[in-house]
Amino acid sequence: MGVATQSSDTIAPGLRIAGVDVGGLTSEQALAALGDRVADAPQVTVSAGKNTWTVSATKLGWRADAETSVQAALKITAERGVLERLQGMVGAAPEQDIPLTAAVDAAQARAALNTLTAGLNTAPRNASVYFDKASKRYAVKPGVTGVKVNVSGAVTAYVANPALTSLAVTVAEQAPQYTTEALNAHVKQGNAL
Repeated sequence: MGVATQSSDTIAPGLRIAGVDVGGLTSEQALAALGDRVADAPQVTVSAGKNTWTVSATKLGWRADAETSVQAALKITAERGVLERLQGMVGAAPEQDIPLTAAVDAAQARAALNTLTAGLNTAPRNASVYFDKASKRYAVKPGVTGVKVNVSGAVTAYVANPALTSLAVTVAEQAPQYTTEALNAHVKQGNAL
């Protein structure tokens, strides 16, 4: 049925990308029509433990990806049946608006999240034994638990779904190698002598 054929290198009538009519255009023309049109970068809330920041998604490596959206329009075009193609030829094509796709640069997201959460990382401090001159006994100076931030999970989630507007960064406690409890047993034995 030669009447219902459409060039495979043009986008079907009735298709829009982020509100821009790209029907009948080649992929190059569609990209030009979209130009520098960028979907507004959303604000992203980043949480790490008890801390929360709100940052622009662009700081986290988010960017509009017009080329992927144009490829989606070409795919929809290829999947249209004969009836939809005929409708397009007589000006009655079904209309469809494709959102402007976004992508995230993983390296930029990792760097930004590491910078944002860097102040949260604290090394654990070991407990220590000292001699208390006043009581003439050994005592333990308590250890301090450290904190280690791991942004990998948040980066992976954001790259997989750039539409996310909240990211949770993993914050884990790091116990010291020599804990207060472990040294107390030794101090108790030492003081018993």
